[in-house]
Amino acid sequence: MVDPAVQSKVKAPAIALLVLAALGEAASLVGLASSAVSSAMFGDVLQQMRERGEEIPPFLEDMLSGSSTLGLPLAIFNLCLWPLVAFGAIRMMQLRSRGLCIAAAVAAMIPTQCCCGLGIAFGIWALLTLNRDDVRAAFGES
Repeated sequence: MVDPAVQSKVKAPAIALLVLAALGEAASLVGLASSAVSSAMFGDVLQQMRERGEEIPPFLEDMLSGSSTLGLPLAIFNLCLWPLVAFGAIRMMQLRSRGLCIAAAVAAMIPTQCCCGLGIAFGIWALLTLNRDDVRAAFGES
């Protein structure tokens, strides 16, 4: 039998992680799409500048081509990260898989996007909640 008092303690941080995961996933999709769009839009401009023999600073070329060395891998990493956070948040509300819940809270704190400040705050909140004695007991741990 699940203690309603414990379930109410984990509900708010779990919902916060779930909302954060939705925002993070949306931001990842926008970042991936903008990378593809900027590559298509500015590829011709960069090619024309090269043909004219103009020197293009590397940071400008990365920015305009949408192919910075970290942009695409980071977007793919984020697309995989946020579903983990969402699944962990759902399991947290169910008081199941405490290890997964802890992993999700830690994953939310990885500063890879614009919501990293919220991720750190919500992740710490979730970790503190998950480490309470009564919550650990509800997960079946002591």
